[in-house]
Amino acid sequence: MRLLLILALLWAEFWSIVAVSRPLGGLATFVLLLLMAAIGSRLIRGQGLRTVANLQLAMQREQLPAAAMLDAAIVVVAGMLLIFPGFVSDACALVLIFSGIRRRLAARVEAHMARQYPGRARAYVIDGEFYTVREGEEPPPREPLDHER
Repeated sequence: MRLLLILALLWAEFWSIVAVSRPLGGLATFVLLLLMAAIGSRLIRGQGLRTVANLQLAMQREQLPAAAMLDAAIVVVAGMLLIFPGFVSDACALVLIFSGIRRRLAARVEAHMARQYPGRARAYVIDGEFYTVREGEEPPPREPLDHER
């Protein structure tokens, strides 16, 4: 079944290239395919730093980072679809990039994760300090904690 699906996709991609090359010509079609592949490569490359920034922002807001991670994964898949030669995959990639599908899908996964793991819906940070105290030395005086003031 999967093989049949892959063959159908390859057939659709081939015929989409043929259909586009008839009115545009072979060279213009080739340039367009190269342009889409370059955009896909750039999209994948630029996603790395954005992912790190989005993960940090989600953790600062005490939210699950699943939405940021899923959003990044969808953008990477869209970039790979743009690299794949053909216009059917390019259309699917553009739908993933520009439509609200990413946000809705990410929100659904985040809601599912919050229901699946209710105790982990918030990020907990335990802040502390430590000192190395050698034998015969006195530890440095500690500052009072917030609840001790």
